[in-house]
Amino acid sequence: MRLLPGDRGRGAVRIGQVERLVWGGAAAEMETDLRCTRVHGIGPLEHLSAAAGVLGVRGWILEAEHPDLPLFDGSALPWVEGFAGFPREAPPGIAFDLPGGSWEGEDRGTLEVEPGDGFHLDVGWSRGPFGEERWQGGLGDLPGILAARTFVDAADWWEARRNGLLGGVDSDSGRLFRGLRPVPAEAMAELRRNGLRTDGLVWSGAGERMPRECAAHKALDLVGDIACAIGYLPALRITAQDAGHSLHAELCRALRAAHGTKEE
Repeated sequence: MRLLPGDRGRGAVRIGQVERLVWGGAAAEMETDLRCTRVHGIGPLEHLSAAAGVLGVRGWILEAEHPDLPLFDGSALPWVEGFAGFPREAPPGIAFDLPGGSWEGEDRGTLEVEPGDGFHLDVGWSRGPFGEERWQGGLGDLPGILAARTFVDAADWWEARRNGLLGGVDSDSGRLFRGLRPVPAEAMAELRRNGLRTDGLVWSGAGERMPRECAAHKALDLVGDIACAIGYLPALRITAQDAGHSLHAELCRALRAAHGTKEE
């Protein structure tokens, strides 16, 4: 893969001779599930998008061989390295007049939004391995979450694998937790064959890279989805609790409806 500078406010993925616009207000709407964000079937995009949004990269083209992009270590750091030397801009600071300020989604997740004098997040996650976690911060704090890794409970991992998902990831692609639900014996056998110890709360990924890494990664995903939808991070105060990509998409649709493809 290779990252190149692109047109301002637009991100594209080029596979062979076909180029698809996947990032920014002029791109197609995001296709989300519980696991990742895609546009035109290309993804996961959220970590790439978060790196661009946090670094102030306003246009890029990714040359890739396949629409399934790598998860790497489950964080945005590899994409940060890919953007080294790219032109960067300060956030535009556009305030948004949203018709609704709150959304409810899967697993009782919630999102609340109000105008602010800058971009600010308050993200809670109640299902970390050691209980409730919360990350709060503004634009100046966002570089600190780019290293936060994705995570999954063992029962969810096994269910995804049985449905043909997560086939290209391994124990170095994030963090695997025991979780609260029972894990089938065949899943336990596969994990042990791969050399994982399953006698603790965290089965792979070792310790936290930062305090409250789960909440920090949920903030990273939200940043990435917003940047993917409109191409930058607007002046909003956002409070999220147990929110996932499907709920993020509700907010992103509202952002796109409020400002369409307007270029700041």
